[in-house]
Amino acid sequence: MKDEIHPDRFLIGHSNWLKVDNNEKFYRAFLKVVVEFKDIKEVEFSDFKEIVEKLPLVEELELSSYKALIEDLQTKAGYDFLD
Repeated sequence: MKDEIHPDRFLIGHSNWLKVDNNEKFYRAFLKVVVEFKDIKEVEFSDFKEIVEKLPLVEELELSSYKALIEDLQTKAGYDFLD
């Protein structure tokens, strides 16, 4: 992203992480970040994966696609959706 005209739009705000004090809150905060990056559409999953794969707790996640990662994060974050 070094050639990006506005690289600041890819920065992750600190406010996502202010009240993260357990794994479930980490997964909820990370889910928000993943959805924001996915919605940008210009960030290929392989680039996103390269950026985040060394973060704590990320090694426990499904990193094959945005869809798989989001589903895994929703489960780990404790979201309960209707069938």
